[in-house]
Formats: sequence, structure tokens, C-alpha cells
Amino acid sequence: MSEYSLLEREFIDLPTGRLNAQLYLSSNQKIAIMGENGIGKTSLFKYLKMKKNMSFSCSFLNQERFSPLSRLKVKEVYQILISEEVISKDLLNGYIEKFEFNYCDDKYVQNLSGGENQILKLCLSFSQKVDVYFLDEPFSALSEKNQKILKEILMKFDSAVVMIDHNFKRAQMICDKVYFLALGKNLELREINV
Repeated sequence: MSEYSLLEREFIDLPTGRLNAQLYLSSNQKIAIMGENGIGKTSLFKYLKMKKNMSFSCSFLNQERFSPLSRLKVKEVYQILISEEVISKDLLNGYIEKFEFNYCDDKYVQNLSGGENQILKLCLSFSQKVDVYFLDEPFSALSEKNQKILKEILMKFDSAVVMIDHNFKRAQMICDKVYFLALGKNLELREINV
């Protein structure tokens, strides 16, 4: 089992203060980072995305709409990313089936609803073969049915996951560890017993 170092006693300046944290993740572990709105969870993900010295491959799902190739149909986006070997066709087809998302194949990306756009991003993210998946509020904009599907996917997921979520009960069900980003003298990343 591999261990990935996300933070090694690093000082990180976030909009709400300075964080001094150490954070490790094993190859099949899932962790959640929680905290008040605006505390710096997404900024922490952006910091991790910009790190150059990570010794593992990763995929980042952000909160923004999927906008690259937005003037194309969904199926055309799939074709491009498969042909450039960014995503796995087999993995993609499995997630499209789980979310029952093939009805969007002929829709233009720019015309997708918020929930459809989120499912597209999830399918594309999960179809990458990487060591660690970073998911910033993956349940956002999803219907109750699709939230349940995503929860089931994540509970069975074999890869390492770091996710930001606001639902503690759901994070407890999915994750091995839950951390709370809180403001004390400085910002602190506190582990909550699950």
C-alpha cells in the first residue's frame, strides 16, 4: 500500500489566515475536509493543485462549470479525450451507465443543466487513471437520486479520495477520516473521530 504526502508541515497562506499542516493519505483511503463557508477549503485544493513536487498522479474536480470544449456535444468531448488518452473509454462507459447519463450525448456542453454538468465532470474525472482524486463539493447540484449514486460509487471506490463536503453524516459514511478546517490562532486542520 502506497502513502501519499499531501502536506508536509507546510505553511500555506490562505485568504482567511496561515495554515501549518501535515496530511498523508494511503492508496485506498478516503478523507473529507469540512469547514465553514469561506474558510479556505477550495483555496487549499488550489494550493495542492499548483504543487509541483507531488509524487503521485491526481485529478481535480472543481466547483466551476465544465467549460472547455463547451461548444461541442457531450459525445464529441468524450471522443476527443478518449483519442488523446486523457480518459479510459471503459471506465467512462461504466460511469455513464451508473448515472444513466447517455441521454446527454447529443446535448451541447454549454446547454447542460447544473446537475448534468456536474455528472459530466464526475464521469470525466473518474475515467482518468490516477492515484488520488480531489473532489471539491462533488455532491453539489446533483439530484437526490444522483447523490445516492455518487455516494455508492465513492463507498466502493478503490482509489484514494480527498473531498470537500458540507454534510458530516455523509462524509462519515464515505470516508475513513474527516478533517475540519478551523480558525484558531492560525488556521488548523483538525481530525474528527468518525
